[in-house]
Amino acid sequence: MVPHSFSAQSRTKAMSIKNQSLSATVAALQVFTILFTGTAFSEIATENEATQREELLEEVVVTAHHLELGKDKSGINTSSFSLPSPFDNVPIDLSENLRGYPGLSINRTGQPGALTQTRIRGAEANHTLVLIDGIEVNDPATGNEYNFANSTHLAVESVEVVRGPMTSRYGSEAVGGLISIRTHNPAAQDDRATVYAATGSQGQKEITLSGGLARTKNVKAGLTVNVSESDGYNVSNFGSEKDGSDQANLIGHLDLQVSESMNLGLVVLKNQTNAMGDEQDFRFPTTPTQGLVIDADEETLFDQATIGISAVKNGDLFKQRASFSQLRSSTSFEKDSALQSRIEGEKSQFGYQISRPVTLLPALNQSVELGLQYENLSFSNFSLGLPSASYEQKDDQFSVYGEYIIEAARSSLAGSFRSDNNSNFSDNVSYNLAFTVELKSGDTNSSWGSYLHASTGTGVAHPTFFEMFGFIPSSFKGNKDLKPEHSNSWDIGITVRSDDSRWVGDVTYFKANLEKEILTAFDPETFVASALNSEDDSDRSGIEISLSASFSNDTDITAGYTYLESKDSNSRKEVRRPQNSGFVRVISMFHADKGTSVLSYSYTGEQADSEFVYATPADRVDLDSYGLLDIDL
Repeated sequence: MVPHSFSAQSRTKAMSIKNQSLSATVAALQVFTILFTGTAFSEIATENEATQREELLEEVVVTAHHLELGKDKSGINTSSFSLPSPFDNVPIDLSENLRGYPGLSINRTGQPGALTQTRIRGAEANHTLVLIDGIEVNDPATGNEYNFANSTHLAVESVEVVRGPMTSRYGSEAVGGLISIRTHNPAAQDDRATVYAATGSQGQKEITLSGGLARTKNVKAGLTVNVSESDGYNVSNFGSEKDGSDQANLIGHLDLQVSESMNLGLVVLKNQTNAMGDEQDFRFPTTPTQGLVIDADEETLFDQATIGISAVKNGDLFKQRASFSQLRSSTSFEKDSALQSRIEGEKSQFGYQISRPVTLLPALNQSVELGLQYENLSFSNFSLGLPSASYEQKDDQFSVYGEYIIEAARSSLAGSFRSDNNSNFSDNVSYNLAFTVELKSGDTNSSWGSYLHASTGTGVAHPTFFEMFGFIPSSFKGNKDLKPEHSNSWDIGITVRSDDSRWVGDVTYFKANLEKEILTAFDPETFVASALNSEDDSDRSGIEISLSASFSNDTDITAGYTYLESKDSNSRKEVRRPQNSGFVRVISMFHADKGTSVLSYSYTGEQADSEFVYATPADRVDLDSYGLLDIDL
């Protein structure tokens, strides 16, 4: 994985984190006003809280398989996240709410609005597939990854994190796993309209408008618009210039029930993020600040528009789904208000899946799915200072995939495969097997049950357009001869739960191996970076622990911890991957369930980052551990 232009500020993270020991986000002092129309708020909250509590006790796995399975019926390790219904239309910083979750490493390269990456089990950020309302939003222009800085103000309904390779179902971006985000359709909330306003330190201002445009028996249409800005802070240790950001998000939903057996869906996503930044000093001859971040007037302007259309038909025997999505993005880099370079990307996907129950084996519940997918990617790079670096490239891929699920009374087995025919790379076949078996039933005298789960799979990650053809003046030059990365991994764990599922704990061990890892190499003479394939493998392993507990009808606690060993092909610890991380969240309801409080604490342990100071022999710097506290009422 290579750095983007944002990564010129990666040194900044080292500077900012050291001053963030127990940095309380309470200091943001969010003040909001929510206006409701229609049904009284207390009635909605009480009904929805009861529903959410039932869903918590009977957690299901949604995106890992073609069927929704109870978590004890899926051998794939997952976590889910949601906030109580009073926060339905309150935008949140998703990366901060997921920080510390089992298997996740989250890093931001500077002030709010700067590049924010999420890694699963030590894999690269472009090995994490992100879905928003079922649409793939990884950007083909900026390294095939999703920048979580663009989701700092989303009204999120739920999030599911799937750990382990999902390439056999979703393609090359899912080598490490996937994160599925479901946003709110305001029309699904009894025509409730919401106005949210917030202000805080560092000149933070935010307003969100959300409401249902149409709500009938067969039609639900909603729209959410969010605008925010922040003065930020100086990401350089030199000078006093502040580096701020501003962002605008639009999310539109349309759900149409054509008949009792057929539904149509439309999702529109629009994001604009402008982030100021500073320059990393790579000037020659060298200066006293060489390799450090210095004050400069730089700005990154990001614009992405996404549309997704789907049709689902539930027949007596078959379930069919057809879908189309298109993503267009543009990222411009300016210095002193003058355009320096621009990268643009487009991704179009057509998909079709058909599934049905089968009876190949007697006395067992079985289901099979077959799917087809066509994907077209395009990329263009424009450089004002070096016209020869301007480049355009396309990529096409046709895929066939399938999954077979067998469910018995006390065990289940799921197997999936995928065959990719790519226009630029060799054909590839990937697979995934997941198994779970009940060890002790919860209806015994102990009132505790347990089950064993395990999975294994392979994955492939194609080199990104940016890694092959990208160009940033005085910073990065692509390598068109790169080869795909190949991964194989496995995990095994045990889950223990009470008979009423009010207490659920899990411990999982995982191990992964990556061949032909794409690394970034810096020329010591010019400091211009390029990408290359490593000749040796890199290894990742670790332990994930999760716990959820419901102490009463009013209080729920979730917690998680990860121990990670992630080493590159030279057996060095990989950067931006803390060895220890964790979180705890307490959700309490009060005043007859009309009030809700959420207390969260996340911990990020020590980690290494890259060091670019030519005058020192070190190429790494150690970042201190830190904690973040968040309180919402």
